[in-house]
Amino acid sequence: MQTVQLIKLTSGEELLGRVSQCESGTYTITMPVTIVQDENNMGFEPFMPYSDSDSFEISNVNVILAANPTASLKDYYINATTPQEASVIDTSAAPSQAGIIV
Repeated sequence: MQTVQLIKLTSGEELLGRVSQCESGTYTITMPVTIVQDENNMGFEPFMPYSDSDSFEISNVNVILAANPTASLKDYYINATTPQEASVIDTSAAPSQAGIIV
């Protein structure tokens, strides 16, 4: 089962993502991001941005700890990584030809 967790790696990186732990001891993290912040703002950067995969297996020997994020961070992550509808405007009743409707 996947849960949103923070993972701290032995390299010092901190990842936030949808995590599941396998019986073999590896962690699978899907849609992982790193948290970046400055004095006023916080945001996410994709982990491995040039990879065509959105899921990564990490050996348990590379994980220092796994922790649950705060509720607000979890909600922010879910909202930022969940695809939104492309358009909320229903155009199915629109006329098929351009022009002035009288």
